[in-house]
Amino acid sequence: MQNKLSGKPAKRFFAKAMPANGGGFHAQYAAPGLVPGYVMVGGQRQKFNTEFEATFTAQKVLIEVLQNRIDAPELRDKYQLASANELSEALDNADISPQFFSWLTGARPRTVLGWLDGSMVIPHHAFLLSQLGVDQATLDTMEEITKSRIVEDDER
Repeated sequence: MQNKLSGKPAKRFFAKAMPANGGGFHAQYAAPGLVPGYVMVGGQRQKFNTEFEATFTAQKVLIEVLQNRIDAPELRDKYQLASANELSEALDNADISPQFFSWLTGARPRTVLGWLDGSMVIPHHAFLLSQLGVDQATLDTMEEITKSRIVEDDER
């Protein structure tokens, strides 16, 4: 069973049967923050004979989606986190100062310094951003995005 998503993110949980053209029902499901999806088979919305079958399958797929979200943190256990030396080397290769990296990532300066002196664990995303900073076009894009997110005190 394959799931195809379409539309904008849902505001609430749901698993329901949707009438299909030509009779029968499609199974649709969503969770808050996720785009609603239909139960798919072979690239097509699966058609069910009864509303009960469609609703039940939508509920089953929603449970699978939620359980996959719960299992996702276990993936972090498989990362080999960067060392302080690796982060320092990556920032040096990208010609990024700790202060600029702090501004770019939104991390507090003392946090970045903690990463660099080895007293704090370096999150995977921080090391990833340090690696991406080697490419000037990517660094420019990250800087533009960061600048666009800054709000002046009088705008709050």
